[in-house]
Amino acid sequence: MDKNHLRAGLRLWGLAIPSVFLFTWLGLGMLLPGMVLAGLTYLAPRYLLDYLIRRRSRLLRDQIVGATRLVANSVQAGMNLHQGLEVAAEETPEPLASELRRIVADYNRGRPLRQVLEMARCRLDLDPFTLFSSAMEVSLEHGGRINEALARISQALLDNQRLERKMEADTASGRSTVQVLSAAPLFILGIFSMM
Repeated sequence: MDKNHLRAGLRLWGLAIPSVFLFTWLGLGMLLPGMVLAGLTYLAPRYLLDYLIRRRSRLLRDQIVGATRLVANSVQAGMNLHQGLEVAAEETPEPLASELRRIVADYNRGRPLRQVLEMARCRLDLDPFTLFSSAMEVSLEHGGRINEALARISQALLDNQRLERKMEADTASGRSTVQVLSAAPLFILGIFSMM
């Protein structure tokens, strides 16, 4: 996340809370909606940040399948694991590409690959990446055919991804109904307050 504009954003957020309240209360003459809007303005950054984190996690989760296949194919073509990670970092779209580049850069600086993978696993905190990195760590420690293990993991991740998308599609109408019903009391309260 770009932190250059964070301080200005926090100041703007701090000014927006009382401004919304004062404008709604003094400008429009509505005390209760002013309090509600000020509360919503106070909570908005947290929900926005949660949304951005969920969206990034979903993107990372979806991209790990392709990256696992790229590493497996690179290793099968005769490259070592480090070179396979470099290929995946070049060909994978953002945001996973930056994480893979960071793994490769940390390894190039002299850190052991096992430690670099452990740090990335803690940083990302995603089950698919944990499975991906665990397979690489086991192959580094005990040997074996990493390309076959990564190909199996890639297929398992792809199947898991299909199931999650099907479940999301099946429950989408129920979620939207719950959102509408939860917003209805606030909407009705706002209308009564304006009357």
